[in-house]
Amino acid sequence: GNVELSVNPNGGNPFVPPEQYYIPAGDYLEKVMWGVAQGLPILLIGETGVGKTLLVRHLANRTNNGFRR
Repeated sequence: GNVELSVNPNGGNPFVPPEQYYIPAGDYLEKVMWGVAQGLPILLIGETGVGKTLLVRHLANRTNNGFRR
C-alpha cells in the first residue's frame, strides 16, 4: 500500500536539502517511510555508495524537514 508522511508546515529551515534525482530500489523507500510513520527507529545498513544517505535526504526534502550529517 501507499504510505504518506506529513509535511512539516514550518518552511524556511536552512537544513532542508535541495531536491535530488532519486529512484528507490524495490520497496525500500516505502518500508522506511512506514517505519517513520509508525515512530519506529530506523537502522539503514549497506555498503558504501548504495544510497542510504540519499534516501534520508530525499525523505527530508519531501517532508520539508532538516537534514544534518
